[in-house]
Amino acid sequence: MAVIAGALCLLMGQKPTWGNAQNMLRDVAFPELAAQVNPADVDSSSLRKVSNLVRTKDLDKFAAETPRFSDGGATADEAFRATEAVLSRTSSHPEPPAGAPPLEGLSESMLPSPRRVDPVAALGTLQRGLIVVWYNGKAGWFGKRTAKRMVWLHRSPAVDVLAWGKLGAGHREPRSDSSMKVRDIKRVGYGLLTPTLVAHGDKSRAELHVVVQSESGDALEMLMESIEERDEMLAAVGYLIASRR
Repeated sequence: MAVIAGALCLLMGQKPTWGNAQNMLRDVAFPELAAQVNPADVDSSSLRKVSNLVRTKDLDKFAAETPRFSDGGATADEAFRATEAVLSRTSSHPEPPAGAPPLEGLSESMLPSPRRVDPVAALGTLQRGLIVVWYNGKAGWFGKRTAKRMVWLHRSPAVDVLAWGKLGAGHREPRSDSSMKVRDIKRVGYGLLTPTLVAHGDKSRAELHVVVQSESGDALEMLMESIEERDEMLAAVGYLIASRR
């Protein structure tokens, strides 16, 4: 629980206090989960400690400091390894949703391959809302400077697709030559996330276009800027997923 709550605070750019985390759970992602939370179970110092371990990707300490999860008894480190193994399974590239705008400058070699994840088979902890980042071909908890700019590339009929509308303070507006705008993206139900990475010459800058198709057929668009470090152009992407079961 501390992991989920702390990660939510980091994502939304707030201090990892229990009050902030409980508000996140109730208002943003997991209202049914928040209703079951007892604030006395986790104090603020423990929450902050675990949050820092997640942020620094210190998995050994993370596993040592984190109690075994109730679903399946997997430790944080075991959950990370299982996630990495599952994310290595590639699938065919999905077709863009109907009505998706054409994107110029797209290089297929830049695209992270879509991953098909079976949350029932191996990712019980992910169903509870842990956050994973797919970054430069590897799965991890967080990438540098990406906590406020993450979208999970996820395809599975068994999970509820959630999407953040706010990218946090410091996000720059899209370039004037871009036909896409940053839009608020709400809960869209079961859906498909189609990633397309567009380069703009300088390898230290890249934009990630994500088109979300909901069950109703509505297409929502979101433009994100990737990690701003030279020679690391593959976008750091991740997402918070939760089972509807």
